[in-house]
Amino acid sequence: MFKAIASSPQPIRLHRLHGAILASTGFHVARAQGGQLHEMRKLELPGAPDAQPQQPQLKPSVRPQITSMVGRWPDQVWALVYAGPGMRAIEGPMPGATLWIQVSRNVVVRWDDASGCWVEHPENEWVGEWADGVIVTGSDGRFRWADGADTPIDPVLSQGIFEYCPYVTRAGEVILRVIQSPRYEPGWWIFRRGERQPERFEWPPGVDEQSAAIFIDYRSNGLFASGMLTSAEKFIAHRVQGGWKLLPPFRESHEVQGILTTSSGQVFLCARAHSVPVRIYRLAAGGDWESVSVPFHTRCSGASLFELDAARVGGCPPYQLMAGEKDELWLAADFATDDVHRAVLYHASV
Repeated sequence: MFKAIASSPQPIRLHRLHGAILASTGFHVARAQGGQLHEMRKLELPGAPDAQPQQPQLKPSVRPQITSMVGRWPDQVWALVYAGPGMRAIEGPMPGATLWIQVSRNVVVRWDDASGCWVEHPENEWVGEWADGVIVTGSDGRFRWADGADTPIDPVLSQGIFEYCPYVTRAGEVILRVIQSPRYEPGWWIFRRGERQPERFEWPPGVDEQSAAIFIDYRSNGLFASGMLTSAEKFIAHRVQGGWKLLPPFRESHEVQGILTTSSGQVFLCARAHSVPVRIYRLAAGGDWESVSVPFHTRCSGASLFELDAARVGGCPPYQLMAGEKDELWLAADFATDDVHRAVLYHASV
């Protein structure tokens, strides 16, 4: 079902934009569509403007690369680029003393169709997606809409209501699980778009909330959830327009890592295994989860593959699975050792 399309000695990342899926490796990016890569573009960055010849030299531990892309294809494509490690001088404890600290040089760029090149936006230090829009931050740390819209920034962001990454749907709902907080009781909460106070998140009856995991389903603008019921049975549920529908449970021992739908409504599930980056299953018409074959070219290095995830710049996972516009799946898998990447991009028509 899956076929290898491309490989790279650097991580391959998949980026979902409004209207397209893009694949990047290093500074190269292309549109992934119809089992092929189109419109290959290379991002060229100028040298660091604050470079000083006397600063200590660092051996890069991670090669410069595009870490994330957001926006709308093709007229509003933003990218956050890791441009390599650098050093910054700060005042030392003694008068006249200078200390050098290691920093990451991140650059925000936008594709300009008129000039046919990437344009750096030095006034911004970060760019990311929020619900159905793109936000940026400058040196002041304040959030702004990338397109200059005067729509208020959601209070959850502007007022710093939470201190860690929540689940954000395209409809602007913010869902988070509170473990310990001076503001809220432990449990799952949901902020409606624009609201400053949350409501308790409603699960299907009988769900053990402590075992539950949420997966955003961007295609249906809904959610998937998996975990255990209080009866010790496994469950999978799909939430669309506020209502839950229970699906056949996934009974394999592998840990569920993601669930998504295709344009025709087919449901696919990825699960963590030990000898390969991911196992993929499809919900068959008969109500069973059937395994989907992936021709992995080599075996992974066991659990160390997953342990690398936290240390990678931009949080590049060992795999990504995305559904395209016309019933196609894209899978990026990284067969990595401690410091060597062997990334492969796969495609499947479903």
